[in-house]
Amino acid sequence: MSRNARKTPNRPSIAVRNLATICRACRVKLIHFSTDYVFDGKKMRSYNEVDAPNPLNVYAISKLAGEFFVKLIPDYYVIRVASLFGTTGCLGKGGTNFVESMLKLSKNNKTIQVTSNITSSPTYTYDAAVKIKEMLNSNYPSGLYHLTNSGYCTWHEFALEIFKQSNIKIKVESKEEQEEQAGVKRPLFSALTSKKITPLRSWQEALKHYLANRNP
Repeated sequence: MSRNARKTPNRPSIAVRNLATICRACRVKLIHFSTDYVFDGKKMRSYNEVDAPNPLNVYAISKLAGEFFVKLIPDYYVIRVASLFGTTGCLGKGGTNFVESMLKLSKNNKTIQVTSNITSSPTYTYDAAVKIKEMLNSNYPSGLYHLTNSGYCTWHEFALEIFKQSNIKIKVESKEEQEEQAGVKRPLFSALTSKKITPLRSWQEALKHYLANRNP
């Protein structure tokens, strides 16, 4: 575990602990969402559920601490997702996602720069929700699951696919980022795969569905 991560878990992880305690007392299932950032990115291949986490920053260590608290109760799903995109947006109805950010930038720019050395597995929230409903209806065993669309890409590759499927002509230049930015480390490769569930459709097919059903 990195030096940056060796800090006391912050309030979000304590909130998860309290929620887990309540769920245990009420005998209800807890579904907790975690993140690909629990890994350090050194593997350079997709991480599955049996790979050992090694968080690089306080956010990631707090998410991992939350996982441990949830696993103390008998009935739970810990679901790791990554690079979410969906109709609601990351901050609710007023939020956005990477797809919408790229489409917005394309309206006023002929050239944009997008990071080309950070790799993850885009996750369509619609597909994730459908799969979680199936897990509940089929009574999947309690445990840890990775839930992303199949495959992985850099943010630059994701942007190129967005513009390709949207028939938008724009120059997308590459830029690279360091593992540590503004004093905070993050993994440069955090793609996820699963050994426990049937793979979801590819992120390209998920993007196609999203673009066909979005409300501009």
